[in-house]
Amino acid sequence: CIVGSAPKKRSGGDGLDRWEFFEALVRIARLKFLDTGVESNTHESFKRLFQHHLRHAFYIDPDDFRKEHLYTAECESVLSVHLHNLRTIFNHYCSISSSAFGRIMKLEEFHTMIEESRLVDRGKISHDQ
Repeated sequence: CIVGSAPKKRSGGDGLDRWEFFEALVRIARLKFLDTGVESNTHESFKRLFQHHLRHAFYIDPDDFRKEHLYTAECESVLSVHLHNLRTIFNHYCSISSSAFGRIMKLEEFHTMIEESRLVDRGKISHDQ
């Protein structure tokens, strides 16, 4: 393994585990840039691979999604009908904590809301994320 001590046991399934995926990227970087002499070490090779070939594939502007799907007249018309109930629910589950954006619901509060509303079966939500 190029990137250090990887777990010996696979998590199962047909896909790559995280460490396998990362190792594959490091191997590609080495083949493309280190072995050809373009870069002098693995770090610079991986950096070049990411900056010139991968970065654009991983960057998604969250505002693009919001503008396309949330900040629309259709979405506004649905939510405005239920605004009073949505605020009541939010106020019930959200603590007093706030941020620069105003009051925010903590992850554990969100989990409680989802479980108590029975949107997801109890036990299906991981509380340690």
